[in-house]
Amino acid sequence: MKKRRYSLVQRVLIKSNAMLYTVVGKVADVCRRIGITGSFPYSVDGHYGDIIEVSVPYPVNFHSEDEHWFSGWKSYVTFTHDFYCAKDVSLTSDGIVLRKHLTFIKTLPHPVFRYKYGILYNLKSRIVYKHVKSDSSKKYLLLFDNWSWNNYFHWIIDSLCRAELIRTHLREEFTVVLPKASPSYLTETLKLYGYNDFEYLPERSMIKLDSVYSMNYAAWSGQQHPAVLQSMVEHVISKLGIEASIPSKRIYISRSKQYSRRVSNEHALMSVLEKYGFEVHYFEGMPFAQQVALMQSATHFVTSHGANMTNLIFLPRGATVFELLTNHKPNFCYWSVASNLHLDYYYQLCEIASADHLQVDIATFENNLRRILSVDTSKE
Repeated sequence: MKKRRYSLVQRVLIKSNAMLYTVVGKVADVCRRIGITGSFPYSVDGHYGDIIEVSVPYPVNFHSEDEHWFSGWKSYVTFTHDFYCAKDVSLTSDGIVLRKHLTFIKTLPHPVFRYKYGILYNLKSRIVYKHVKSDSSKKYLLLFDNWSWNNYFHWIIDSLCRAELIRTHLREEFTVVLPKASPSYLTETLKLYGYNDFEYLPERSMIKLDSVYSMNYAAWSGQQHPAVLQSMVEHVISKLGIEASIPSKRIYISRSKQYSRRVSNEHALMSVLEKYGFEVHYFEGMPFAQQVALMQSATHFVTSHGANMTNLIFLPRGATVFELLTNHKPNFCYWSVASNLHLDYYYQLCEIASADHLQVDIATFENNLRRILSVDTSKE
């Protein structure tokens, strides 16, 4: 999904609005903590797993001077696998569960959003949002959130892992609530889990529900529960019916059709890739099943940081991932994903050319590529 451009006035208004929501939200949070207001009532209708500790190995080509980028993410704990039920609530098209003046924090992908979607959001949505009628005979399931409904990474890694936990432990029929404006891959992937009854909420709308069900996240966004992630990947591949084959392709996924995080000197990069037998592909316009099949056929996967990296989860076990990232506060979430799926992960930090586009040092890139291919050849 391409980034939206905002004018200076729009950016100032958005920032001011966010600051106001944060201030009011923090005041409301303090009131809750000291007992002036109550906590959101909910029940745990099923407990299916406890917290585990995960330790992620360093990248294959780890450089000690980069240790500060990895230290905070090298080990972490997951969440309990709890199935929640909240009664007498309103659910907005942003994925926010409200009851009276309270927000259901457990269904937010990160606690920081309790300010943005706090008491002011609650008031605004009840006044401005269109109200949608529900069917009291149905059991409504929430799997999306304010991040995942329009973000491929957060949907596949965060939300589908929640769907996997439900598939593994529950055998109930649900009506899944989704935003009407969400990308088609949300419905497409949920159908792989047997969901066929959907309630699509129009933009800026809310639905009043007698009860809503939701599975807890397997781990913080950017972190994963290895067993749940692996189980989700295996289920998706199985349901797509992709025939097993011997992986043989070296592939590069270009972001040149995207607005953000392109490789500014990609032409020079492609010359090197072509020399080493890499195919160039674009995920834009490629059906989801075809993307998965392409990844299943690959031994080597090279691309720059972005949602396109998400499909590394469909690589065969033991494949190699080579990610190009900015050297300004790089986000190594895909290092964690790759490592938890037993994939060899390499990285290269790059200068920023303009905006958030990358300027890749071609000599370093080719040296990294040679190292990767020589190591893989020695395994054979």
